[in-house]
Formats: sequence, C-alpha cells, structure tokens
Amino acid sequence: MRLPYLTLLAVFGLLVAASSSAAAPPAHPVTGTLSSTTTTGVATFCTAGTISSSGTVDATFIGSGTYTGTVTTSSCLFPPFCCGVSSDPYPVDGAFTFSGRGGSFTASGSGTGVTFTSAHTDDYTFDLSLTIDGGTGRYRHATGSLSVHLLADAFLQDQTESSRGTIDGSITIGGKP
Repeated sequence: MRLPYLTLLAVFGLLVAASSSAAAPPAHPVTGTLSSTTTTGVATFCTAGTISSSGTVDATFIGSGTYTGTVTTSSCLFPPFCCGVSSDPYPVDGAFTFSGRGGSFTASGSGTGVTFTSAHTDDYTFDLSLTIDGGTGRYRHATGSLSVHLLADAFLQDQTESSRGTIDGSITIGGKP
C-alpha cells in the first residue's frame, strides 16, 4: 500500500518540477525597413490630423511582407513654425497592421511628431512606441513591442507624397494563453 503512494508522490513531484521549469517563449528580435507604395494626407496633416501609409516591410522575423498604418494628431493644428525651422515635438497616435510569413498582426500606440517645412516640402518625422494588440496565423498569440520611426514628405511643386521608415523591437509567439 505504501509503494503505490510513494510512486504517485514521485510522479507528481516530477510533473510539478517539469511544469515550473518550462521556459517562457523566446522573444524574437525585429529590425527592418518600411517603404511606402501609397501615402496620403501629408500635405494636409497639420490641418486634417491624419496621415495614412501602406507599402512593404522587410524585417527580421516578419520577413518580406506588407504594412498599412495611420498616424493621427490633434495637436499639430497650425503650429507656430515656418520655412526651415522645425516645430516643437507634439503628441501623435499610431495604428499599424503588418503582414508577413504565416500571418498578420496589429500594433498601436503613441509617440511624438516633428514638422519641418521648406519652400519645396513639408516633412514630418514620427517616433512611435507600439504594443502588439493581436494577430492571425502564427501571430495569433503574439505579444511584444515595436518602435516605428516614420518620415513622411509632401513635395509641394508636384503635389506628391511619400513615406519611409524603420521598425525595431521584439515579438514573442505564444505569449498569451
């Protein structure tokens, strides 16, 4: 009678030890670039408050894929800057969707923007800190944080708009139950 009890106790001890020693899922570094194929709202950002960008992402762990993103503000409206002088930093919010190998994920957050105007361009620099909100496919249970640095331009003479940037941070797969 005592032997089955001791055997059961030993098995239980091994299970507890194995479950407590299970390692947390690893964080995968993400470093790469964003290149827009479509950018809108740059020329009217300080009056309308929204820039939208979509294009390609090429980053570690994500791979080559696509992104869409929106940067919004309510504080850049007619700031006191002009002609070769950068504005003071102002608050912005951002929401992005990244699609890469095996799925997609969304990330949102906030940061700062700075505007620089010249005779030929309006340039906006955004530094955003994003948190992964959810995903599909291999990103279904993803968690993590990303920094996005985005530069958006409006070329006033030919009325074209563009954006480009970088992405850095980490993604943990299986971080949620």
